[in-house]
Amino acid sequence: MKLRYIKDLIQKSKNNITIATRNSGSRLERLNEIKTQTLVINGVEDPLTSISCAKKYLKFYLNAKKYYIHTMGHDLSKPILKLVIKKYAIFCQPNDSNEIESST
Repeated sequence: MKLRYIKDLIQKSKNNITIATRNSGSRLERLNEIKTQTLVINGVEDPLTSISCAKKYLKFYLNAKKYYIHTMGHDLSKPILKLVIKKYAIFCQPNDSNEIESST
């Protein structure tokens, strides 16, 4: 029963995102307008933004680094938030040799 409820909730969320995107239009073609270096963080278990979707959009950024978190869905739990803050701090360092792309 609980699993069915969660599946229904995920489907409703996907439908709402589809409606929102349809109403506001795609922003995909505008991603290359972002000139600053960008850190894209995505949860591998995210039911709303799949990894394949994140990888597809990544190529539209001019200066992007990626970080995929295997234990993350769409929400940020406290342990995941701490990890994201740590990775963001590394990303903000001026040294280009910082490793950002490894994931947990």
